[in-house]
Parts: sequence; C-alpha cells; structure tokens
Amino acid sequence: ILSRCQRFDFKRITSDDIVKRLKKIIVQDGIKVEEQGLRLIGRISDGSMRDALSILDQCISFGKDIISYEDIASILGVVDDSILFDVTQSIIEQDANKAIELIDRLIMDGGDIVQFLEGFIEHFRNILLCKVLKSPEVVLDVPQETILKYKNQSINYTQEKIIYCIKILTETFAAIKWSSMPRILLEVALIKLCSRDLDMSTEALLSRIADLEHKLSTGMVNMEMSTDQKNVLPAKNPM
Repeated sequence: ILSRCQRFDFKRITSDDIVKRLKKIIVQDGIKVEEQGLRLIGRISDGSMRDALSILDQCISFGKDIISYEDIASILGVVDDSILFDVTQSIIEQDANKAIELIDRLIMDGGDIVQFLEGFIEHFRNILLCKVLKSPEVVLDVPQETILKYKNQSINYTQEKIIYCIKILTETFAAIKWSSMPRILLEVALIKLCSRDLDMSTEALLSRIADLEHKLSTGMVNMEMSTDQKNVLPAKNPM
C-alpha cells in the first residue's frame, strides 16, 4: 500500500564526492594515494561508494608506501590513457603499421583486448563530446589536461568520422565476445579505420564526404589544376 509506505529515491554519488570521502579515509589511515588514482577509482566505481571502498581496500592490500595511478589501473585492468591517445593518433595519420605495433605491445605486456576496446570506445565518445559540447568538462569526469588532449585530437576529426569510428569499434566489440580470434578482429578494425577506402558502407562514404568538405572549407585542398588537366581543356577563343 503506497500510502502506508515511505519511499526513498537514491541517486548515484558524484565522482567528486567519492574522491573527497576516499581522501578523508586515507588521511585517517596514514595512506598515500596519487590524486589521479583516486579519480580513477571514483570514475570506475560509477556512483557506488561501496565499490569505491572495495577497490581502495584492494589497493591498500598491496602494502606500498605510495599507491600510484599505474598500480590502481593494473588492479582494475584499465588500459592506460596514453596508448588510447597513441592509437587514435595513428588513425589520424592513417598509419596502420603503427596502430598494429601498439596493439602488439599492449598484448605482450599482458593487456586485455576486451578492456582495450571498452576504453577505446569511451575514448572516441569523449572526443565526440569535446567536438560537440561547449563545456565538455561538465560531463566528462577527467582532469582538465586530459580534456585538452581530447580537444586537440577532435580538431582532426569531423563528427561523422568520430561516429563512424565508434560504429566500427562497437561492432568489433560485439563480435569479439563470441570469437576465438579477438586479436585478428581488432587488427582488421584498426586497419579499416586507418584505410577507410576498404569500407564501402554508407557510413564510410558519408564520413569521406564530410572529410572532403572539411578540407575544402579550411583550404586544405589545392584547387589548382595540374598541367596535364589544363592541357586537356580546350583553348579559349581569342576575343
């Protein structure tokens, strides 16, 4: 009977509030944790203080004097942001060789392909928000310097291209879950993103058209005809 019950609506705890609580705990216990690491815990816990405290307990059990961001990322299996930015840059440069080398290094270092793809999809989502929103820091729970990196990479992408990348990566993520050869699927996806001429889908064609329009509007395409093209044209009648 609703009229005889008390109703409590619970909301997710903000990442900032989680970080503040974690700071209070580590100060009381005399434990040192890097600020970036605490923010990672706050982001991964997704509004759950219980999950955040559980992760912190796991980190403390290592018994280190200072718990670094790398320690926490290793415990959580989170891919380092640096490789996400590096692979994205290789796509910008259309350098498939570099992208495959980075993935090989990730796997040789014990990285998980599924974790990488999850982080990579979120990475492009963040780039898209930095491309679209005037104040992405209101939505993105990351340091200001990281937002600046997203903005710098978003300059090299049109919205269509970012959406196309997210589409390819999410399709690959879904396929990898049921595949016995996840590395091959990831490599094929990266080669496709670095060489979009291989993809004749509607999304890929729209992305190329958007890229061309962007280059034309910014003067990146030389509109002058080559000598051979000029020779083909008929001579003008003298006035």
